Amino acid sequence: MLYRDHENLGTDCGDRTRRDRKHLIGGILEAGSVIVQHLRVYKQPVLAAILKSGEIRGVVWVVVNRKINSDKVEMYAENTATGGVLESERIFEIKLRMFELFECMHRLHPQLKGVREELQHHKGSVPIAASERIQQQIKLKKNPTPVHRQFEIKFSELHVTPNRTAAKRIIKKVVEWTQSRTFFQR
Repeated sequence: MLYRDHENLGTDCGDRTRRDRKHLIGGILEAGSVIVQHLRVYKQPVLAAILKSGEIRGVVWVVVNRKINSDKVEMYAENTATGGVLESERIFEIKLRMFELFECMHRLHPQLKGVREELQHHKGSVPIAASERIQQQIKLKKNPTPVHRQFEIKFSELHVTPNRTAAKRIIKKVVEWTQSRTFFQR
């Protein structure tokens, strides 16, 4: 069922809107699976292009993936486009676990590195109060700062750039926006 009152789409309008939203999402997933089934055996060429500053995520990414029918489906992207099944924040959680982030922070962060070295140097000879103070400093630094969060997001975004997806053979080629008309008319 489609939304008849699209102006209320973002607001909580009760059970009817939630039910409609659930039906809409279910319909998208169902239609996506039907498209994938048909694309697997499709005999004609299928061209998918992610345009300048475009982004494809989730089910849509799966539907237009060229691995469904590599002989017929061709996928291209412009340099500024991105795409992938997951959002950048979720990719980071999978690619780099929290303990690996902390390990990286301890290796690269000058204050954390100093505190850790101080703790290792005085191991056993430091009074308990001083040792607890150092441990407390380490715990405070274990909470990722906004700078670390920016690093996480940038690290994740590097995995969904057109050049990376072309290297992984997910898309066929990166096409510059200025060259796209001549490229696709051939």
